[in-house]
This record gives sequence, structure tokens and C-alpha cells, in this order.
Amino acid sequence: MGFVQLQVNNRPPIPYLSAIIDEDGRPFVNFNQLMGALELNLRFDAGLQSVLGVLPDGRTSFGLHLNRMRVELGEQTLVLDPLNILVYRQDLYVVYAELSRWFPFTVTWREDAVELSVVTDYVLPSEERRLRELRRAQAGTGQSQYTAAELER
Repeated sequence: MGFVQLQVNNRPPIPYLSAIIDEDGRPFVNFNQLMGALELNLRFDAGLQSVLGVLPDGRTSFGLHLNRMRVELGEQTLVLDPLNILVYRQDLYVVYAELSRWFPFTVTWREDAVELSVVTDYVLPSEERRLRELRRAQAGTGQSQYTAAELER
């Protein structure tokens, strides 16, 4: 058990995302921590051995069921490869490459930097807030709670 850096949408990296690196050098990332960083309201329930929720489009349901080894994306069902997931101390860990099959984002792994990079196909809620603040600041309302440098990140 260790940590990897997480970079989301080319923003400064988050230095401590729980991960387990297997003997082949593949990182298994903590599902709940990653979903929090990506501002997705999806959480693994260890008691139910599942995750239920909705994807960022607000229409597509998401269901991960370990007891059936399935991921359901709306009407589509994907088979879970047991070599790509593990439960450790009541937390779900997923190999990084599996995530792009399930979610609207691209995930890459840089072993040399011990860094997982995620580029979402959707705008994070925090990014939407920054954009609104930037528009307000540019409109001259002076109501921005961010500095110009923070808005440009």
C-alpha cells in the first residue's frame, strides 16, 4: 500500500492518492478517493460490495456489483476482470486502465513520476465555479473571490 500523485485536467497534482502497485507495476487506485477528486458522487459500499449512482451527464446510471462481477452503464453491461480489482481493508481498488472503460475520461500512468493523469470529458463542478467567477471578474463586477492567477489555472 502506498500513494501515487493524481493530476486532473492538467491542474497541479494531488500528491497522495492511495494506491497499490502490483508486481507488474500496475497501480490499483482507491476508488472512493479518486471519485472524490473527480467530483463524482459515487462511493463503494463494502457491505453491499457495490457502487450505485449516475454519471456526470445526469442520465446514465452506473452500477458496479462485485458479487456479480459486472459494471452496468445505463443499458450496457461490462464484465469485471477479477485481476483488475481488489478490496483491501473495506476499500475498493481498481487498476487504472479499467477506469476509462467505465467513465467519460482518459487515464494515463507515468511510472517514472508515479503519477496518474486524468483528463475528463466533462467540466468539473469546481471548474464551472471558477469559470463563472472569471466571467464576473472580466465583466468588471469585482465580486470574484479568486485572484486573477487562481482563475487562470
